[in-house]
Amino acid sequence: MVADAAGRVAIECGIARVHVEKTEDGMNRVRVEALERAPALDDGEWTTAYPLDLIVEILEEKGPAWLLDEIRRDEATDYVQPELELGLLAYSPPEDFDDVRVLDFGCGMGSSTLILGRVLPNSTIVGVDMSERFVEVARMRTEFFADRARRTGVAHADMRFAVSPNSERLPDGLGLFDAIVLAGVFEHLLPATGEGGEGERALVMGALWSHLKTDGVLYVNQTPWRGFPWEFHTTGLPFVNYLPGAVIPSLTRFSRKVAADASWPELLRLGVRGASVREIVRLLRDADPEHEPVVLKPNRLQVTNRVDLWYKVCTSRPQRRWQKRLWRRAARMFAGATGIEALPLLTLAVAKRRREGQSGSNKPL
Repeated sequence: MVADAAGRVAIECGIARVHVEKTEDGMNRVRVEALERAPALDDGEWTTAYPLDLIVEILEEKGPAWLLDEIRRDEATDYVQPELELGLLAYSPPEDFDDVRVLDFGCGMGSSTLILGRVLPNSTIVGVDMSERFVEVARMRTEFFADRARRTGVAHADMRFAVSPNSERLPDGLGLFDAIVLAGVFEHLLPATGEGGEGERALVMGALWSHLKTDGVLYVNQTPWRGFPWEFHTTGLPFVNYLPGAVIPSLTRFSRKVAADASWPELLRLGVRGASVREIVRLLRDADPEHEPVVLKPNRLQVTNRVDLWYKVCTSRPQRRWQKRLWRRAARMFAGATGIEALPLLTLAVAKRRREGQSGSNKPL
């Protein structure tokens, strides 16, 4: 890291050079300069309230390719926040989250937790991730966020973090939650391979379901729909969702988003296999014979179905609005004819209802 006489900082990162410059109003302008072409390299600039030490911490963990994206996830109000905010409040009014415990599973570096802290200021939010370093950065961001909120008088939730021992277990002593949020997480859990074993998806969803109170709600947010014709999340290629796994690695040479030599296990971890409503419901139902997963319909904020919910989220961003209107019209017609809501992303709310004749303890695993 090199600083000049004016306090401008330049950080060499192999494929890119990161520049940080203080603005007149005390913000930091972060610019990523690409030095060579790399998959998914997010070059450009963003002006952030984050201090230099926090920017450097994020850079060390995410690298230059994802630095700006990670900062924007928290600060850009038209990026992740509309999906999280509408994904909860289109199903449940804000007062339902007063004095409740919310689990943000797979919180990463805490951007989703920070957003939930703003959206649900009267709740207690516990962020969980299996990366200890990610959780360290999340705590740094939360301290910065809480300090800024105190100075500006902005209400925010009580936010805490814990580290999972591995990808198939939750931390000990978590207790029960009124709501559980998976924001862009489910697709990164490994499915069953067909060679024995349950896969991470079954194990993790079963554990999460056991930590949800009866009548609590599990929110699955920003997960790609497995039936969509364009696999935009990982490869950016059409029809990948319909192909067997043995074929897909041979197609990555046509992708600008992943390395040409990416293996099938690597692609699965990156999230190439999205989810379906049927898969999520089946995993929850199989995990607990005493409770029934009930998929809720959005019924608030002038939203009555997931097509309109998707459209409301998308139009919070100004780009390509006519294409979004066209797809909403087509998706409505398709849903009317087939009952299937053909959307790029799943935004689900699944309530945990006790089955008739059951009286279990609701004790977490």
